[in-house]
Amino acid sequence: MLFWLISFPSAAMASTITVGAGADFPTISEAVVVASSGDVIEVGAGTYSESVDLGGKSLVLRGTSGALLTTISPTSSLAAITMDSSEASVTIEGFTLAPAGGGRGLFIAGTSPMISNMVIEGAGTDGSGQGGGAYVSAGSPTFDNVVFRDNYAAMGGDLYVTIGADVQLTDCTLNGARTNFGGSLYVVASTVRLTDTDSNGSSSRFTGGFAYLDNGANLVASNVQVSDSQSDGGHAGAVFAKDHSVIFWTDGGVSDATLLALSYSGGAFFLSDSCSFVGTDITIDGGTAGAGGAMYVEDGSSATCVGCRFLDNVAAREGGGIAAASTSDVSCVDCLFDGNTGERGGGVDLTGDAAFSDTNSTFTSNEATDQDGGAVRVTNGSEIAVTGTTFTGNSAGQAGGAIYISSPGDAVVIEGASFSVNTADNGDGGAI
Repeated sequence: MLFWLISFPSAAMASTITVGAGADFPTISEAVVVASSGDVIEVGAGTYSESVDLGGKSLVLRGTSGALLTTISPTSSLAAITMDSSEASVTIEGFTLAPAGGGRGLFIAGTSPMISNMVIEGAGTDGSGQGGGAYVSAGSPTFDNVVFRDNYAAMGGDLYVTIGADVQLTDCTLNGARTNFGGSLYVVASTVRLTDTDSNGSSSRFTGGFAYLDNGANLVASNVQVSDSQSDGGHAGAVFAKDHSVIFWTDGGVSDATLLALSYSGGAFFLSDSCSFVGTDITIDGGTAGAGGAMYVEDGSSATCVGCRFLDNVAAREGGGIAAASTSDVSCVDCLFDGNTGERGGGVDLTGDAAFSDTNSTFTSNEATDQDGGAVRVTNGSEIAVTGTTFTGNSAGQAGGAIYISSPGDAVVIEGASFSVNTADNGDGGAI
């Protein structure tokens, strides 16, 4: 009887490599050199003055004492961690990335790492480069419970996302970023998804105090709150969108977005060049702009708002809440416009063949401080269709306490609307 003994090579077992005082290696980079894909590198507490390149290896890189006690702080201009060699699977957790030489926190190209329980702070160079906190091209990285703090760049202080990347941020904080364009986020032909995430105090010298979207970019936000964002000398105190970009935003909102130069428009949002905005159950309050205290929509763009609240926004010129121009389209359902002010069109201002439709919304205490249309102003070929809308306590310095209409387009429809206690101080039409 013959017996055949056949042996098969066993798969290599993953190893755990330690880094730190008294560990296997004193530096993370040395551990990466000897590691194989699938290994775990555990890093002890301390500050590591090095730039780490994963070199195509699929690794778990873990700070065992957590981000507060484990810092990677390269003194060169290189990123703290680089992944640009088709790493198939990477997990990084438990570090603070604080580059001391003006480099990025993360450089990610063509890979999809999982980044969690991290702090990325003071990364990038003010007014220079793209993506101070992280640069992402292609791939689908995920960020979970990551704090981005006081990062800098010319574009996208926290994140610059390009070349079809799809980035997910969950339970993250984005605070204090500063750039020329897109204070926290700059997204080009890519998608950023934000969930349960907050931002405070981001700013740009020019356009997009919080985010700049270009070339068909997508911003998908769920329960996201942006506060105190600012544009010094351009449009959009919070989000600027151009060239067919799309914004979906559910829950949360934007508070106190500001334009310092009131020759520009869109306190919170500015949409141009066939962009679209879909907002559901969000609040936009305390915005300040030259036109469109909360939102400015132009050039064939559209905004659809369901259950949204526009509160106490201010425009130096037109559209305390929303200003729409040049063939744009705005649609509201069950929204609230309260306490918004503008020189004309206190709640909504329409000009240049724009269109506004509303169903069952409420306009209260909006004011056109100097001219016409306390709640809504319709001029220059624009169209309006409102059904079941309530107008109460709105006022105009001149005519049309609630609605002012002059030289409209083909469609003017007002059905089942309610008007009470609206006033025109120096003109006709307390209601219309």
